[in-house]
Amino acid sequence: MKSSISPTLDGLSITLLIGVGALIVGVGCLAVVAWANAGSRNLALATATLFAAVVLLIVQIPFELRSKSNTELFSAEFTIDHLKPQIRQWNYPDTVGSRIGLEMAASDALAATNPDAFKVDGQKLTQDMTVRSLATYLFVEQFDWQLREVRVRAPSMGTTITTEPLSKPAECSTVTNTEIQAMLAKAGNSFSNVPIYRTQICLPPGSSLDVQSSSVSIMLFGFHL
Repeated sequence: MKSSISPTLDGLSITLLIGVGALIVGVGCLAVVAWANAGSRNLALATATLFAAVVLLIVQIPFELRSKSNTELFSAEFTIDHLKPQIRQWNYPDTVGSRIGLEMAASDALAATNPDAFKVDGQKLTQDMTVRSLATYLFVEQFDWQLREVRVRAPSMGTTITTEPLSKPAECSTVTNTEIQAMLAKAGNSFSNVPIYRTQICLPPGSSLDVQSSSVSIMLFGFHL
């Protein structure tokens, strides 16, 4: 079971590289002009000042434009009860959020439509639940690639987390829950007929989502590493 995000250069990075290259070429051309007019102190001083400023800019860019990454632990330990029937984690932590409700709803829906699925292949059923839970996690917790998260700590209620999507429609590659369910069905997932919360998610422009029998992958700008 794996999930992966494969990054590559985006439009802003390409623009930055072009801009830095143009600056270097421009400064080189001005240096040639200043060399040909070595008698002009003002021209030489201006060119030297510009060269120093460009060097400072290039040196500072890696420090100022560093990427930020957040890591979320997604555990997958499920127990199958053949009598009920039901599949769920043995113990859900207090901070699990909506996951317990979503996984229990998926299990109950499968039990109502295909109870024999709990008796055939426990390993496959566990893998199917893991893949579906990861896909659902993206829709529930990571539904926008630009999220603003606010944490509020209260003495009586503990910590409450609210999220706000920041992306505009033009900044999204949209994946709908219908498309996800179709991917799950194509991969032979037992829970493909169970509806997924939220109608769509917003990925970075030019990105796509792929669901296989044992993996969920986000391909940024159409390239794998």
